[in-house]
Amino acid sequence: MAKKDEKWQAKQEAKAAKRAAKAERQKHRRKAQAVLTRGQIADQLRALASQVEAGTVVLGDKELALPEQADFEISYQLKRKGGHEIEVEIEWGGPKQVTLLPTE
Repeated sequence: MAKKDEKWQAKQEAKAAKRAAKAERQKHRRKAQAVLTRGQIADQLRALASQVEAGTVVLGDKELALPEQADFEISYQLKRKGGHEIEVEIEWGGPKQVTLLPTE
């Protein structure tokens, strides 16, 4: 019976650790979302590009130092009910030197 209790206790501790790790990640999340015109979206992308080039991105109250190299992803998805989504993602990871779009 004691072995069963130990196993149950270990499982509960693992769950608690997982919840604590998730809560810690949530504290660092920031998201900005608004309905903008194409011109305003372009302005926001240019501002982001300037920050990325400078090596520091500010999102809300969070200031992020970017490494010299990071993983970059741009994707398109057709959403349900006919919606569309273009998503730009920057992740710290292994260096990849591939040009995805012409930079003229």
